[in-house]
Amino acid sequence: MSKIDELQMTANVEGEELVIRLPLDLLIFAQQKREDSLFVVDKKAMSDYLEKRILDFGGDAEIGSTAFEDLIDSCFMEALENAETWLMGWWEVDDNDDEA
Repeated sequence: MSKIDELQMTANVEGEELVIRLPLDLLIFAQQKREDSLFVVDKKAMSDYLEKRILDFGGDAEIGSTAFEDLIDSCFMEALENAETWLMGWWEVDDNDDEA
């Protein structure tokens, strides 16, 4: 695998799971390239911090969602707005229909 491939984000379905990979070096690089650069001085501490907090970070306190949940909801809403055929709104589903 080339160095460039090692810095690529990926999203794959493995079995019944969506697996999103974000290389730590890419996260570090991205922070260094911000307008107001940030420099990670302890990669292990950074990875521990992210592992514990990434799924619970940010969001909307009024409705109790996390930023990750908001991201997933936005993906589904965009799919609905784009009329993706694999997705139906509640108003489209017959109560007696076993599809949904």
